Order: sequence, then C-alpha cells, then structure tokens
Amino acid sequence: MKYNWESMSEQQKTKATQHEIDLVTHNATTKDDLLNILRWLWNKFEVVEAESKKSELEDQEEFDG
Repeated sequence: MKYNWESMSEQQKTKATQHEIDLVTHNATTKDDLLNILRWLWNKFEVVEAESKKSELEDQEEFDG
C-alpha cells in the first residue's frame, strides 16, 4: 500500500483521494489503497444510510397518500 490509512488525518485522506483521482493511470494504486479510499468515501457520505432514509420517506409517502 502507498498509504497508511489508519494513521492519516481527514485532510490527508482527502488529499490522497484527490491525488489518486488526478492520476493518468492507476497502475501503481494497490487494491488495498483503492478499497480504503472507497470505504472512507462510502462512510464519509453515509451512502447506505442516506439511501435507506430516502426509501423510508418514499414508503411513508405512498402509505400516507
């Protein structure tokens, strides 16, 4: 791995993520680094929780309507 994800600050993780996005090729990006970035983004933006809440609201609107 290029990054020690557990010891990085939020700002360092943000910069590392931007760096990886800006690369022309990702040949040197390890699977572990990519998964750490994806997990961090997933948790940071609470993708699952947001989708679950949206679904619950839609279900409630159908029930009320």
